Amino acid sequence: CGDAKRAVALSHENIKAVLESWSSADFVRGASVELQRHLTASVRALLAVISINEWNSIRCKPTQMILQGVSARLDSPLARARRHASKIALELSLKVDASKPLRLIDEAEADQGSSDDEADWERDAQKIALNDVFVIEEPSEVVDDEETHAERLPEQVLAPGFEMKIEDVDPNEVVDVWGVRNRRNVDSDTDDSDDESIDESDDELVPYDMDSDDDETLRSNDPRSITEARIASLPKPQTLRQCIGALRQNRSGDASTRKTDIDLADAAEGAVHSVAELVSNQPHELAAVASDLAVAVLHAQPPTPDSDPLDRARRQALAELLSTTPGLVGPPLIAHALSEKCDASHVMDTLSALEVAVLRLSSPPNTGTKSLDGANEKAVHTIGTERRFAPKSMERRSNATNAAATKAHLIGENFAAPLLRAAHLRLERQSAPGYTPDGLDATVMGQILYTLGQCARGAKNAVDGPLVGEAVLDFACAPALANSREPHLRRSALVAGALVATSLADVPLAVAYAENAPLARVLERFSARAAQAHRSDVDADARRAAMYAIAACADCTSRARDAMERLAFSTHTA
Repeated sequence: CGDAKRAVALSHENIKAVLESWSSADFVRGASVELQRHLTASVRALLAVISINEWNSIRCKPTQMILQGVSARLDSPLARARRHASKIALELSLKVDASKPLRLIDEAEADQGSSDDEADWERDAQKIALNDVFVIEEPSEVVDDEETHAERLPEQVLAPGFEMKIEDVDPNEVVDVWGVRNRRNVDSDTDDSDDESIDESDDELVPYDMDSDDDETLRSNDPRSITEARIASLPKPQTLRQCIGALRQNRSGDASTRKTDIDLADAAEGAVHSVAELVSNQPHELAAVASDLAVAVLHAQPPTPDSDPLDRARRQALAELLSTTPGLVGPPLIAHALSEKCDASHVMDTLSALEVAVLRLSSPPNTGTKSLDGANEKAVHTIGTERRFAPKSMERRSNATNAAATKAHLIGENFAAPLLRAAHLRLERQSAPGYTPDGLDATVMGQILYTLGQCARGAKNAVDGPLVGEAVLDFACAPALANSREPHLRRSALVAGALVATSLADVPLAVAYAENAPLARVLERFSARAAQAHRSDVDADARRAAMYAIAACADCTSRARDAMERLAFSTHTA
């Protein structure tokens, strides 16, 4: 009785292993044609041989696993996989209710392309049913009568022309296992000799990459070169609209053209790596797709073995979009990233791209042009005596660097203003009575403050530079930041205000102090806040940040006083 129970348990474990392998989606996508055919034949043989009572007594839920494998094969674009799913589903329906056979595909599609492949599949199933079936009796039913035992065998075993031979085997006999295995391999090669002549379809043939062997770095298993080769082999879209479609992972309704999850992930990853280049090469297309593309790139996180290059490519694509079309991308992207729909990773990626875009817009374009005076100096021939007027002034003019136009005027309206609005809303949500901010919220808000300081520094030479600095200083003096329980948040507010104070131009400062403008008043309020933090803050880093802010405000006041004196002197002399 104990041996019979162990045999039943072992049989159920084997059945579970076969069904788990057959029903997995990785097996459907990556297994060879031969392995899929034989394992499907084994599953069909199990369905044909095992009785419905024993099938229901298996604890691994075999019916659910069969349905999972059938669903995975129906999603496959290969007709062979769908035929296998139809065969298994038909066999399962006959086991449950023989009067209601289930056919998932019609007979025309089932017969199309089957030919020798399906004939071998059927022959393998019958071969397994005839030779490899073990009938296990229940522990309470021990039958010695050969006639009764023959009645318990399945109908496939009692096929016409089948003879069952029972031989007495000595349990102490020494068996040559290696010889038996060789004989079975020879028999298997003989039975499957016709399989070698079968030509698979073109969609099942994978071309071998002949060029990869010529690369010495690939032969030496260099991880960086392998990653670069894999990224270069990804499918790349040709337009920005195709990038949006790949990033949104649209699925086709037609099963024959439906892509697998691996294909969708590769297409999305390739689109992320292509956005920056397409934006620089095709800027005319951004007028219609800029904001949608930015949001799609922000949420693009396809499964990949190389996550670090994907993160860098995503941030680079966002920075390229923000610097190329700041008015179309900046406000909607900032409002979306800092809303409740996105998490901290989306906010940090957006802020990192904003800092790069601010640096690009505030820097003069690198035209690479050189002065032609030195080049034409040798080509000019003078006759007689040459007289130069104001030689020192001409020398200073030739040595002076030519001023180049920047796009710093776009920073305040498209970056700083939307970021301030979103930061105010985020701070109100975190200051609500029922909300308890944590360390992650303080880190994100600290990065927002630092990015605001960078925006003020980038817009210092713009017309609205003083207004941007005034708004950032007023936000840094907010009571929710000054009285926060998180030391990191208090430090970030002081550092952001110090960045603004060091970036303000001299002349606007002098005018603000002379007229007692709001900029001068908010600077005095921030200086008093920094002095109080330096005296009473319990955090040592916060006190050091307060000292830096006090020094920045003192320098700001000194520069404003000097500028006022210069303006008064120039007005008096004029």
